[in-house]
Amino acid sequence: MIGVICEVESDQEKIDTGELESGRWFTREEARALIAGKHPECFCPPNFAIAHQLIKAWAESGQ
Repeated sequence: MIGVICEVESDQEKIDTGELESGRWFTREEARALIAGKHPECFCPPNFAIAHQLIKAWAESGQ
């Protein structure tokens, strides 16, 4: 498994459901809430998961 952080031109980009069951876009503020366990609708993967590390790296990289 690999993990990447990439940019899209628009938040209107569609999630490839052939690869993923579901997906959604998060702001950095929402990502920080995920990491803190305070997002009202979603949860963050455990800290040993690559997904957690990608979310954390992205959330902490911006203002």
